[in-house]
Amino acid sequence: MNGIEYVYENCNLHQFIENSYRYGWLEDFRPVKGSILGRVASDVERVVSVLPDYKSNAIFLGGYSGTSMVLLRVPKRLKGFSTYSFVLWRKKSSPISHFPICLSEDGKTLFILNSTKVTANHISCSGLYTTCEDIAEGGWQDPLSCIWCPDKKKHVVASSYEKTDCRHPFTKTCPPVIDHVSSLITISYFNEIFP
Repeated sequence: MNGIEYVYENCNLHQFIENSYRYGWLEDFRPVKGSILGRVASDVERVVSVLPDYKSNAIFLGGYSGTSMVLLRVPKRLKGFSTYSFVLWRKKSSPISHFPICLSEDGKTLFILNSTKVTANHISCSGLYTTCEDIAEGGWQDPLSCIWCPDKKKHVVASSYEKTDCRHPFTKTCPPVIDHVSSLITISYFNEIFP
């Protein structure tokens, strides 16, 4: 175009063969068709996250309504039947918390909402802690009294209340981790490192 800017008028678009800015032209506009999944009863101004719940045939929507962050559970619409969304949580946004959290009604699931996703975590030792270090970072002071209890695969977290038959529980320290094993290290090399 050699630095020359053209003004494209909608009634004269057929005269131009330039393709550089066609995405905004009216002749290229096509409505996006879809099917209704459910009805949102809340006044969500901006949806920032959609998380499908395939087990319950619903979706979770996370977004903003004014200065509040909102988490909705929207049941998918069945034939001839529509249910409005259920507001799980509404909380004023504050700069203190970047990841607001809330509990489910039954208190068994923890929802965490940030600007890009909604996550659901089952409230249990195995649902909240994947390694022994996760428990240790909290100073072993969690309300579930979780302990690290290795099984045959050495990968189980169990609560001291839920699992009393744990043979070798770790409660105030984590088991050692071997970072490297080599059969090529000689005694002389070992003496150089650890005199």
